[in-house]
This record gives sequence, C-alpha cells and structure tokens, in this order.
Amino acid sequence: GGPLGLQYCWDFGDGSPSACQLITRHTYDRPGQYTAQLNVSGPGVSDSQEVLVEVADAGFDVEADADPDIGTAPLTVQFSAAVDDDIPRPLSFQWDFGDGGRDASNPTVHTYRTPGTYTATLTVTNGVGRVARRAVEIQADSREQDE
Repeated sequence: GGPLGLQYCWDFGDGSPSACQLITRHTYDRPGQYTAQLNVSGPGVSDSQEVLVEVADAGFDVEADADPDIGTAPLTVQFSAAVDDDIPRPLSFQWDFGDGGRDASNPTVHTYRTPGTYTATLTVTNGVGRVARRAVEIQADSREQDE
C-alpha cells in the first residue's frame, strides 16, 4: 500500500474516467495502443509512471456449414455453426438466410423456395460481447422443363 496519506490515480489513456486507488481493473473496449499513467501524490510526494498497453483485436473465429449448398429449388439446407470451446459463453446465434428469412437457432434448417443465389450470413455474439461473422453462398437452381 505505501505510506498513509498518499493518493493513487490511474489514467488509462482511453478517455474513460480515472480510478483513484492503488490496485484497480480496467477493460479496454477497442484494439489499439494506450498509455496508462499512475499518478501518486501526497505529503512530500508527487510522482508518476507510464506503461504502454497494447490491446489486440479480440474477435474470434466461427465456422458455418451449409448442406447442401447447391441444388434445385425448393432447396432445404441444414445450417450449423462451430465455435471453439474456449470462447466465453453464452453464445447467441443469428442467421440471415439472404432471402428475408432469419433464425436464432443452431443448428437450423431453411428452405429456399425461389431459384437464385443467396448469401447466408451467420453472426455469433459471445459472452463478453465480441462478434464473429461468417457467410456461405447457396445456389438454388430452377427445375429444367421437359420439352
């Protein structure tokens, strides 16, 4: 702790409010480089020290699978997502199938009724608010007519 009467204030360098205590915790919300500064003041003491903090992008990877991803309309597709076990839970899933359909289940099934090429986008949010996205392309062909 140090001698009585000293005040310890942290400036985290990211525009957030200072914390005036010797031991504190701080969460940086964005990737980047920050200069955190500890200021110590009191009777006969005025000192400061800086430390460089590097925050890496804290996103995560998600795999999205569509089976089948090509076929004749109406095309029923099984969608599934896989996320590493070490990603903070709970996870929320949001599928946008590219034809106006949406679902928050994993795995899920969707039927493409109209021929076309669609981009299905999966958005996963983890337990600490980080987001991962993955897209898969689906091709629903028209039936060939007999002549």
